[in-house]
Amino acid sequence: MNDEDHKRLLEKKKLVHAKQAVTEQSKQLINWWLPAIHVLQKEQVDWKLEYLACVPGGDQYNFWLQELHRQPWQAFSFSDAVILKQEDSFIHERIFHDHPSVLPLRYFPKLSHKADPDDTASGVLNRARSLLTIDDQPVYLFFARLSPVISLPLSTIIKLADTDLLLSGEDICITPMNFDWLIFRSLEDEWLFG
Repeated sequence: MNDEDHKRLLEKKKLVHAKQAVTEQSKQLINWWLPAIHVLQKEQVDWKLEYLACVPGGDQYNFWLQELHRQPWQAFSFSDAVILKQEDSFIHERIFHDHPSVLPLRYFPKLSHKADPDDTASGVLNRARSLLTIDDQPVYLFFARLSPVISLPLSTIIKLADTDLLLSGEDICITPMNFDWLIFRSLEDEWLFG
């Protein structure tokens, strides 16, 4: 094999790898994230997608733009701006910086309050709202390990907390636009806030 053939083969392998990465990320979001969005659509509440994915650019970025024009993403008519050309999610990074993990292998922040394990999700959120003296305000809602971030009023999250909006099986973060506080639910249904 000559150098030109080797270069073409490496480029093709790089493209295949980039496409596979986007396809896997899209499937993961369809399974874990879209059910929550369907709740918001069904309830006809106002929400905004801050971003769907963060990718380093290049081939992955281009494949994500193609993915937006396929179902189920096409049904949302998201603009290309929901795919960010950057490695990391700035909202996730801010939370991880302001509320670092106390565990080495997964994100679990140290926060001042822990919820009663018997509380419902709406009960925990109402208690957090009361103890932290939080007014209704726009907040970010996102999974700790997945890049999509949406913004919506805290009151909407509380109203829909006991639905599939806050799916179990994934760490969830709720924080205001100024990042002053954090409400966190681990995939083991441990609620912390502070």
